[in-house]
Amino acid sequence: AESDSPLGPFKNEKTLYREFCIDSHAVETEAGLFLFFAKDKKVPDYEGERIGTRVFVDRMLDPYTPAYNPVEKIVPDFDEERYTPNYSEENRWHTIEGAFWFSEGDYQYLTYSGGCFMDDPYHVGYAVAKTDEPDLTKVEFKKVTKNGGFNPLIIKNSFEEGTGHHSMLKYNGEYYAFYHGRDIGEMPKGEYEEIRTARVCKVKVENGVLT
Repeated sequence: AESDSPLGPFKNEKTLYREFCIDSHAVETEAGLFLFFAKDKKVPDYEGERIGTRVFVDRMLDPYTPAYNPVEKIVPDFDEERYTPNYSEENRWHTIEGAFWFSEGDYQYLTYSGGCFMDDPYHVGYAVAKTDEPDLTKVEFKKVTKNGGFNPLIIKNSFEEGTGHHSMLKYNGEYYAFYHGRDIGEMPKGEYEEIRTARVCKVKVENGVLT
């Protein structure tokens, strides 16, 4: 949708993709406009150990027209990224979504949301690339792990859970993550109720590492 002002009104809606796509994030670099989003892999790609939703980026020819050549950037690697609470061979879908791109110093960062918001492992993770490449379809992001294992940036702690789907803001030289969360114990186990609220925390950004 378009408007002359961020306050609206918005009009002239256009569908960019006619397949399942969510969580779009538009970016402009010296190389032009790019759109990050999450989508499923099509059949016959619903095979393999880590099937599911993952993050892609596509070049925008103009604000209304994708190049329709999306490049995969973040894929599932861990059990904690499964969307399905009860894992089985028939129920093994993974979900990587909610991507947000930013650059600082020599590094480019791609944060994302993983897993199911009802589960304890639901989290925000990130990948990083040390590069000044402005064409984001060419950037090879590496997911940040802990000795090759699961290493979330934001996850359930002593006071909140359901932490994910975020964006980053730099203000007065410091970074902040805005994300969804709920207080511990607020949602009864095994029941679905969307009671997350918007929250914010400070994020330290230093030499390719977020904390």
